[in-house]
Amino acid sequence: MRSSDYRAAARKSLEGQWGTFALLMLSSGILSMLVAGGIGSIFGSDNSFVSTLTELLLTFAFGYGIFYASLYAVRGGKAEVGMIFSIFNGGRYLPLLLVNLVEWLVGLISSFVLALPFIGILGFGVISTMLLTGGSGNLVSSVVGFGGFSAIALLTLLFVVIIAGVGTLVDGYFQIVVLIRLDFPEMKLGDVFSYAFTLLKGRLW
Repeated sequence: MRSSDYRAAARKSLEGQWGTFALLMLSSGILSMLVAGGIGSIFGSDNSFVSTLTELLLTFAFGYGIFYASLYAVRGGKAEVGMIFSIFNGGRYLPLLLVNLVEWLVGLISSFVLALPFIGILGFGVISTMLLTGGSGNLVSSVVGFGGFSAIALLTLLFVVIIAGVGTLVDGYFQIVVLIRLDFPEMKLGDVFSYAFTLLKGRLW
């Protein structure tokens, strides 16, 4: 199927359900803010560690609930706003929690690995310049002396573009993983990850 065919099928599935999905999106945002705000009021709203845990362990489920409703609509069903809580039912929470944690780890590791060359280039520039100047000058002047602001800006832009591209691929892959798990709840998680790669073969590589 072509991309236009998928879009046409999606529009057909959403006929008469646009309002429901608008409410689902709105509910997801409101519930996420309420949960994050409630936990933040207990542990401190400026606690980034608690905010990250809240998103990783709880509020992710509302987004996945929209996935469940979407899949239900594609299969010919009529979505309901209550499906925003569907991940907490039917034994779905723990497997999808694991998927969410794996996605977070993959994103963290890939960002770190992609950042290494960028950090290495800047570090090389700082060390080289400081050796040539006998260690005089500050860090900013050392970096600028190596390549100038234009070179640093170009490297930063390149880094941001690469990180965004990889992040999009990772996010897309894990969305497929979530949909497969929701569609085939009896499938083991290892098989779900493998099947997602199988579906992507010939489309991305």
